[in-house]
Amino acid sequence: MKKLISLLLVLVFSCCLVTAALAADSGDALTAAKTLYGMGLFSGTGTDAGGVPDFDLDKVPTRAEAVTMLVTLLGKSDAAKAGTWTTPFTDVPAWAAPYVGYAYENGLTAGLSKTLFGSSSPITGQQYLTLVLSALGYDEGADFSWQNASALADKLGLAGGDSSAAEFLRGDLAIISASALTQNFKGTDVDLTQVIALGKSLAAESDADIPAVEIAAIAQTVAGSNGKLSGEDITAIAKLVAAEYDAGLPVDQIASITVRLVGSKGTDVPVDEIASVVKSVTAQYKVNLPVDGAVSIYTLISGLINK
Repeated sequence: MKKLISLLLVLVFSCCLVTAALAADSGDALTAAKTLYGMGLFSGTGTDAGGVPDFDLDKVPTRAEAVTMLVTLLGKSDAAKAGTWTTPFTDVPAWAAPYVGYAYENGLTAGLSKTLFGSSSPITGQQYLTLVLSALGYDEGADFSWQNASALADKLGLAGGDSSAAEFLRGDLAIISASALTQNFKGTDVDLTQVIALGKSLAAESDADIPAVEIAAIAQTVAGSNGKLSGEDITAIAKLVAAEYDAGLPVDQIASITVRLVGSKGTDVPVDEIASVVKSVTAQYKVNLPVDGAVSIYTLISGLINK
């Protein structure tokens, strides 16, 4: 009898531990969902009577929902909906087509076959981590394998939710996504939050869609020269980069020009010096950048940065 009572106590105690662990996980997931929701990066599946969003964190996300989350997380939701995309997939619902199309054409995802994306198939934790790591500039195959993406995620400090569980839930997806906000893009000191902010400023200045990894590369070059980017830096860089990107300059060239013009904070650069920069840029990159244009760009940047 004593043995039976002891066994029952052990079982009850174990159940309490499991319940506590699940509660903690649920709390982490809800916190992550609220953080993303507050940034406009996560949507609920509805609202309760009080208007509070229902995040449905215990639901198993599909591949279409996961890719939609990824594109939104990168700050590219508007770009996805504004674009016209072509994919070979025959199983993508209309609501997901802009997101799957954007992700596919930008090399962020692939299908399960030549014609099937697997839109309604559940996504696993390893698969979602693969999407996020790839979006951050890591190469699947060279830097990690999709079967064990959590190994690199753990090394980087990217929270993986319960990525090894039999069922990967929306709550796990929210935890990974929220954790990704503070992750630096590969080879940079620029995190996703900074890229989202710069991306929004760029979108306000140009109709061109600049991929997140390219935005990170530009920001890294400028940050490497001038230190951590301020809000004013981001606004100023966005204006310059938008102008040059629209002219068709590659990212490394845009970054080089940006550093030259933004690098003289707190000083007044004479017109002849700007003219020298313009001549150098024109000769090196074979682009037509008028002196007057460079002066106006510099004046704009200088005014914003030196506020």
